[in-house]
Amino acid sequence: MNRILELGAKGNPVNMSSILSELAFDISTQNFFGKSYHGHKTSVTNSTTDERKDLPTLILQVVENAMFVPGDIYPMLRKLDIGGVEAALLSLRKELDDLFTSIFEEHRNKAERKETTVATEDSDFLDVLLSLQSENTEYSLTDREIKSLLYDLMLAGTDTISAQVIWIMTDIMRHPEVLQELHKELDSVVGRGRMVEVSDLVHMKYLKAVIKECIRLHPGLPLGAPHQSMQATKVAGYHIPAGSRVFINLWAIGRDSRVWENPMDFNPGRFFSSPIDLKGQHFQLLPFGSGRRICPAMNLGIQMMQLIVAQLFHTCDFSVPQGMGPGNVDVQEEFHGASRKKIPLELLVAPRLPPHAYDLHTAC
Repeated sequence: MNRILELGAKGNPVNMSSILSELAFDISTQNFFGKSYHGHKTSVTNSTTDERKDLPTLILQVVENAMFVPGDIYPMLRKLDIGGVEAALLSLRKELDDLFTSIFEEHRNKAERKETTVATEDSDFLDVLLSLQSENTEYSLTDREIKSLLYDLMLAGTDTISAQVIWIMTDIMRHPEVLQELHKELDSVVGRGRMVEVSDLVHMKYLKAVIKECIRLHPGLPLGAPHQSMQATKVAGYHIPAGSRVFINLWAIGRDSRVWENPMDFNPGRFFSSPIDLKGQHFQLLPFGSGRRICPAMNLGIQMMQLIVAQLFHTCDFSVPQGMGPGNVDVQEEFHGASRKKIPLELLVAPRLPPHAYDLHTAC
């Protein structure tokens, strides 16, 4: 938050899309590794460009290259490697593997200095996973398995969370009446003397309704995660052969007039008395999937979105650049792994709280 306010103090619009991408990534690496890895370079240079890359850059390149791999859909094309996508992914895998190896070494050295291999209260996620190796339990994982787990968590979480929060901010800034009501709730629940805490979220009904409404119109993964039919079946009269790849068009469901009244209107009030939630129990809204294949990080993702949005709008006074009305905030979409805002969201930023409130949370 301090960085956003510092940039806003210069009087120029702040690129919130870039800031939020870094924020989501930093939250993940703080949880996984206990530190931010922006600027942490690979131990070897790229074989073709001699460019040393940091972890966020590598993860973003994997997401963009893995968005469409022809060989995944038509296996007969895999050997042709149309567009060189698979060769690029193999190169990125080598760089990521080298970087993760260096991170593992850092954590093992830290454990040796502490003269303990047992996870403690200040241990991060990687510390816990590595400690299981030394304990030789039935839950022990190899380095390769731990790397695969971390790849999956980082690829699935950082891009979608940042893209979704940007859409939430975009929709709020396009509707001043929504921003005003959100500020009222924040002032009522939190007050102006401190930052938002996780314990405050349970009391923020309007915030949760706003987030649901935004996800309805702008789901982070418009087609959800791909599924495959184990056997031939029929769904709604359609025959689906065994082995078929199946997608659910969440974007279309969210804008279907048979499902929602006035679907193109941004109206958080539609959720005030509605039982519909984000946890896969209602077909109208399935941002994290449903059933056995539901996103395992669903609860963390929901809490992260709520806390980030609440903290941003509580601590910062956002406004659109001069000469632009709220309705002129662009909503064009593009798809790169997640559904992103095509044109970066740029806003003017000023402090919303008295100085002492920020001093209480200098780590933010």
